[in-house]
Amino acid sequence: MRPELRFSTIFCVCCAVLIVSGCAQMPSTPRAERSPADPWEPLNRQIHGFNYGLDKITLKPVAKGYEFIFPNWMRLGVTNFSRNLRTPIHIINQLLQGKPKDSLSETGRFLANRTFGLLGVIFILSLFMLLVARIMIIGLLAHRAERPFAGNVA
Repeated sequence: MRPELRFSTIFCVCCAVLIVSGCAQMPSTPRAERSPADPWEPLNRQIHGFNYGLDKITLKPVAKGYEFIFPNWMRLGVTNFSRNLRTPIHIINQLLQGKPKDSLSETGRFLANRTFGLLGVIFILSLFMLLVARIMIIGLLAHRAERPFAGNVA
């Protein structure tokens, strides 16, 4: 038997034993002391404690390292890319809700961000809409500066 195969077999058996033994554990509080509203509360508390500890030991340091290593603009690009991957689900959801106009709008945004935004890393239409909003505000302020009391004529 090859050493790699033997190691993977032993590893799989150990994982299976751990999973099965976790399922076989009895709740720590007797059945009479359990709340009728949530009879699984003691088990839920143990699982929550395990998950919290695992998060503190493994996931939190990884997240902190990710935050330390990568600059904000790069993390934003990863977030935009993953959000853009979920957009087809939103498009289907809009169609199922009977909102074809919203679905078409979402489809256009998806295609533009996918095509011009480096596969969705940059949200091109969001930047464009921000620019349009700023231009509209500047135009409004310029118009009000020309005629500051136009609406209050008696």
